[in-house]
Amino acid sequence: MMRKLLRRTVVCAAALAAMLFTPVAGAEREGWMTDYDAAKKKAAEEGKDMLVDFSGSDWNEWCQRLDKEVFSQEGFREKTSKDFVLVLLDFPKEEGNIAKIPETQRKRNDELAAEFGIPGFPTVYLTDSQGAPYALTGYRRGGPESYLKDLADFRTKKVRKDQLLARAKDAQITGMDRAKLLDEIIQTAQEEIAVKCHKKEMEEIVELDKVGKGGLRGKYELKLRTAEAERAMEARDFATADKVYQGILDDLKPTSGSLQNILYAKSAALFFQGDKASAEKHLREALKAAPNGERAKFIQTTLDQVFSVEEKKPDVETKPDAAGGKPATESKPAVDNEPAAASGPADAAKPAAVNKPAEEKR
Repeated sequence: MMRKLLRRTVVCAAALAAMLFTPVAGAEREGWMTDYDAAKKKAAEEGKDMLVDFSGSDWNEWCQRLDKEVFSQEGFREKTSKDFVLVLLDFPKEEGNIAKIPETQRKRNDELAAEFGIPGFPTVYLTDSQGAPYALTGYRRGGPESYLKDLADFRTKKVRKDQLLARAKDAQITGMDRAKLLDEIIQTAQEEIAVKCHKKEMEEIVELDKVGKGGLRGKYELKLRTAEAERAMEARDFATADKVYQGILDDLKPTSGSLQNILYAKSAALFFQGDKASAEKHLREALKAAPNGERAKFIQTTLDQVFSVEEKKPDVETKPDAAGGKPATESKPAVDNEPAAASGPADAAKPAAVNKPAEEKR
């Protein structure tokens, strides 16, 4: 009898632990809408913004942590619902959870993921009532209070942007005065989504500052053309990306850190076309352009781990691993959100790994 009781106690304890520490598969959150279009209509009717969570609820650790540490915490929904319509767009992998989402909704979610350009999971967009994004975030440490503070900061910047946009409607503001106003509007956006949110304004600035006297034409032409190349990289059209990057080098003649970034990205386009010699050459030029630049350390690591390894010939025969193939090599994690340099130059347009959150910039 005692053994049976003890066994039952152990089983119950294990079940309780599973309930406490295993994330719920197939996300269902009270007060969150799962139909984006219905949520958008509700936001327009109530004059609210939207908080849109793109989640992999039953397979992605960081999505599960975000849900457990922030979104499912007591009071979060109540404190955000006065400003936001909360939207959960889930991308589960388990058949049972997939089946819970109507096929038409799954297709719509896929369309939205492509439309927003989701770089990984979790991705959280803040949009206005018309669905226009104004902030990008994801998993953040610090729990609900810290997250709420970040949301408030994003909304404060949006209010400032709306005020500037209202001024931009004044037909009397023209020429470089208008270009400077548009520049100020763009500065309210996060760097990660500036082109997505303000492509039209950037193109107008380029036109207004035709000869570049205001110092804005080159800045925004670089952003627009870099975004074009990155879209080609994402589509795996490496030849087109290479051509656009070369055009930037020839026409805009970037220097220092900007030059390093373009050479680094062009190296990736060349590498994925199979031209490893040119890829190495451009990486070395990138390192020389800004030896203390933000990418310099990673570029050196890539050169050491990829190209130097190819040049070296082993003095002794390398023993295969237990799997009977290539020598075992330690796989290092990506540093500072850069793709690991184990297989080639990092693809600058490559999405963030879906099992690790990107650290957001504000």
